[in-house]
Amino acid sequence: MAFESFVARYPFLFLLGVWILISFLASRLSGWHRLAKEYPVHNPFEGKPRRFQTLWMRYGSHYGNITTVGANAQGLYLSVLFLFRIGHDPLFIPWSEITAAETTGGLFKRIRLQFKRLPAVPVIIDRRLAEILVKESYGVLSIR
Repeated sequence: MAFESFVARYPFLFLLGVWILISFLASRLSGWHRLAKEYPVHNPFEGKPRRFQTLWMRYGSHYGNITTVGANAQGLYLSVLFLFRIGHDPLFIPWSEITAAETTGGLFKRIRLQFKRLPAVPVIIDRRLAEILVKESYGVLSIR
């Protein structure tokens, strides 16, 4: 069966395949899959998850309003909405692995989170969210 014939006959399967491929490739490009290997979730997150948050990662990867971010005394929790979950396992990163610093440039103040085991895979969040994380970490997270 020719490709065009397959797409015409099974458009839903084609679109589903494209969706899966894009989600999978985005996890590789952004570095999310590497973070998930280093910092997997072992237990259900205990804390207040904040849904529909935005973050940025390496190579201009942008997760606009599709992430859930949470913090507690032990660490940082990150996950993406179910529709984008392929290749994006939830993360839990202990505070001892995280440094936070204000980034320069742009109109808005953002905070760059770096991870000891994977410094080449940053997570960048807006300052408002970072301030919430500082409070929910009971001050364990501090911003330089």
